[in-house]
Amino acid sequence: EELQVERDENGAPTEETIGEGDLASDSGGGLNLGRRSDENYIDKTDGAENYEWARHACAQAGPLVNALRGEARRGYSTPRDTGSRIAQRQVVPFLLGSTNNILRRRISQPHNGTSVLFLVDDSGSMAGHGLENLAKPAWRGAAMLAMACERAKIRSMIVRYSDAAAIDKAFGDPLVKQRERMAGGYEGGTDLGAGIRLAQTYLERETNPRRVLLILCDGCTYDERSTIHKMRQSGIETYPVLFGEYAMEMSVKNRCWDIDGCVKIPNPNQTNLGAELITKMVTVI
Repeated sequence: EELQVERDENGAPTEETIGEGDLASDSGGGLNLGRRSDENYIDKTDGAENYEWARHACAQAGPLVNALRGEARRGYSTPRDTGSRIAQRQVVPFLLGSTNNILRRRISQPHNGTSVLFLVDDSGSMAGHGLENLAKPAWRGAAMLAMACERAKIRSMIVRYSDAAAIDKAFGDPLVKQRERMAGGYEGGTDLGAGIRLAQTYLERETNPRRVLLILCDGCTYDERSTIHKMRQSGIETYPVLFGEYAMEMSVKNRCWDIDGCVKIPNPNQTNLGAELITKMVTVI
């Protein structure tokens, strides 16, 4: 079932159409927009296999996790934190007023809050240009990064898009419950704009100060550079992750993916996907 969404003149969902229901759960706020991806066309065997690959591969995602959540702020505890004070009357005069600092210990403040949304291309072209199947590396990458975020307590969400956008994992959902969804469906065209609008709707409702959108695709899309630019202007960091040789062609000057901040994986099925993805993403995030 798909939620009928009314949109304004800019194509964005109107507030009246955003309500609660059974289409998508979010333990943080209950907002439901779009639909859950249809399990009938997803290869659950591939999904479980990709999830298991991600479970082992996410151990190498530490550098990216640090880049996403930022460095922890460091400081010193106060006497109130330590619970200990020195009686000022019992110290020599030149130490008066500074003796409590002797008891302070170095502490780390919490990392800045971050919310990450993975927008995965699920169109028919992901089944392959020639003999190149790009759905598997795209979904393995999304699952690996989402799992790394979950282990680091970074809120994450996964949305797939083709002719329309669908939710696979909402903010607050444990990834393990959606493990069989981590595979392609090979259906329909490529409406990246619908996926971006759905992603923006959810990210704008996140209270974390940092919001990140990662678009995983094969480059077979309409030119959405202006849309991505508007997302960035609104404060949502947006990074395309391009898979395959065709995507490399589309990222040259004056083509539809000629945009800064792109991560390019030309041969995802012939490389150490996890290591290359992490290494390249750290350079742009």
